[in-house]
Amino acid sequence: MTEPPKKYRTAINPPYNLNDRLRVSLEERLYPQALEFFNALLFSGGSLEEPKPGLMPSASYVRLVTTLLVHPYYTTQTRSHIPASTAPGDAHILLCRLLNIYGPMNADLTTAWRFEKETRPGRKNRWDGSRSPSISLDDSISGELANEESLFSSADDLWAIVGWAFNCSVAHPKRWSYWKNALDILYLGLELDLKQRVDSQGDSNISNSLIVRMLPDSRGSGGYRRVVRSVFANGIGKASNEFKQIWPDELLKKRPRQKGKRGLDSVTANSESESETDEVVEKTINEAQKEEDMEIGDTQLGISSAIRAWGGIEALHLRQKFLSLLSVLSKSGDFISLEDLFHEYKEFILPLSIPSFSLYTSTFLPADPKYRSSLNQVILEAIISTNSPRRLGNDMLDQEVLIHRYLPFPANKKHSVIDNAKVAMLLETLMRLLFNNHLLKWTPELEKAVEKGIAARKKSGTVRAVRGAQENTDEVKSYWKAAEDKLNIMVKILKVTNRDIGIA
Repeated sequence: MTEPPKKYRTAINPPYNLNDRLRVSLEERLYPQALEFFNALLFSGGSLEEPKPGLMPSASYVRLVTTLLVHPYYTTQTRSHIPASTAPGDAHILLCRLLNIYGPMNADLTTAWRFEKETRPGRKNRWDGSRSPSISLDDSISGELANEESLFSSADDLWAIVGWAFNCSVAHPKRWSYWKNALDILYLGLELDLKQRVDSQGDSNISNSLIVRMLPDSRGSGGYRRVVRSVFANGIGKASNEFKQIWPDELLKKRPRQKGKRGLDSVTANSESESETDEVVEKTINEAQKEEDMEIGDTQLGISSAIRAWGGIEALHLRQKFLSLLSVLSKSGDFISLEDLFHEYKEFILPLSIPSFSLYTSTFLPADPKYRSSLNQVILEAIISTNSPRRLGNDMLDQEVLIHRYLPFPANKKHSVIDNAKVAMLLETLMRLLFNNHLLKWTPELEKAVEKGIAARKKSGTVRAVRGAQENTDEVKSYWKAAEDKLNIMVKILKVTNRDIGIA
């Protein structure tokens, strides 16, 4: 059942005196007080049965509040003798309420979240100045966080933020504790903006959405592939080199002073040497972490360790949300084709160890069933036996497809425990999707296809000893057996259910 369009509270500009009071508070860096007043402007009178339009300050204020979520000076670079600022947490609560009650269009996110580096001459992007004007001088706020230190002045684009934030989820947990709130808000704004446009004008309006404007206007390594790489960034190897810190010296506990520059930098450090020591310690920690990752090896990780290796549950949920959102844009024709997108996903997911592979292909993380089904079929087609009938275009998954194309077959690569385990896991997920949506019924053909496939994969995966000492066969076989057992259990449940209602 389709959800009715969400109704947002209307907004008007605040009177000059109230707007000026908020501006002065922000310029004087009285952020907790400013956010409290901002909150009062937005939500006063909201409890009335028919609330009056709220007072919405201009995009420059939303832009500054978004920066407050994660700027290092007010998060991980706080001074030991000064209590930690409540501004980052207050900003997160404020923006959550603002987006859910007023919506992204009333907040003018198209202007507020415009990246300065995206609009430079010669840089390919989808921003159209006629549709998304820059912040006017009348609405400007002075101060570093509103200008050169703004998140949207410091980052190249959205995907630089996404990649760096996910790097932090693995390699820099203190920074991640703030970046996760920033990613949460950015995703929420993008999702609600897309939904509001679709609700108002249908799929034809997706091309005007904020997320589409943030996509690169080029293909290849610097285009859509970089977008996908940012979502899979894990803080090691190429990801750590490609997606770097947004602010210089972001990882230091204190910033070194810069000659001739006042403002934030003039008060963030006690001494040059102290900052240099922090930097050395940070580098040492990073190097030790990388060595530990190399020694452990992804194939040795259990499911709990695999979750940690991808930044934890919150990071995995956010990764899944971005992957699913990109698939919506591909389906509408506003990004690369869905086939090309899933091919890129497959290139990252298929080589993963069994525990990590299960995180992205099972129903462990919530995702749209159509997205999950299409992605898993693309991955399955790459490793299933060539004797399996090939998928034609965007065939919908149903019971007949399962029986004739997937269930009876082993992996294409003979003698591979890992590939046969992955085939079984993909089949279990596909069958579960149909099972959970009541799209399966017991038939002798279904039961025979499951039994035939289990036998074929067992034979294919055990003809010879597994090659490669790095393969943890006991762990792989445990995942494999669990998947095959679940296939059998679903068949038995269907058979019993059908018998109970007189079908079998």
